[in-house]
Amino acid sequence: FFLKLATKMMMVDQAIETLEGDHFWRSLCPFLHVFCGNFASLECFQSDVTIASLGLDLNSTGFFKVSTEDLRLPTGIEDLLVQGIIILKEHGFHPNFIMLYDEAWMIGELIGKVIKRSSEIGRSLT
Repeated sequence: FFLKLATKMMMVDQAIETLEGDHFWRSLCPFLHVFCGNFASLECFQSDVTIASLGLDLNSTGFFKVSTEDLRLPTGIEDLLVQGIIILKEHGFHPNFIMLYDEAWMIGELIGKVIKRSSEIGRSLT
């Protein structure tokens, strides 16, 4: 009994160690990146006019709507993330595990920059 229990505990430890490493996640979705992101240089919008419009919406309604065309997302990133979610689900993981990949965080970083710039510009216009 104790030998079986010890074996199972070792297997669980090995499984946890595998899941904590980036190699496993890279092997599932080799077209996505893990722990590589440096998003400081990303630009979020092409024009201050667009940002100002969003800032006014944010001040007047408390929210704004932005399309993927307005963000400067790398070409095809949405398709890569969808493909990654499909693969994760096929392997029994919840779609939220896509957040282990840099591309999901890149979108969050860009949206954060949009919110920051639009709120700064929106405040200066009111």
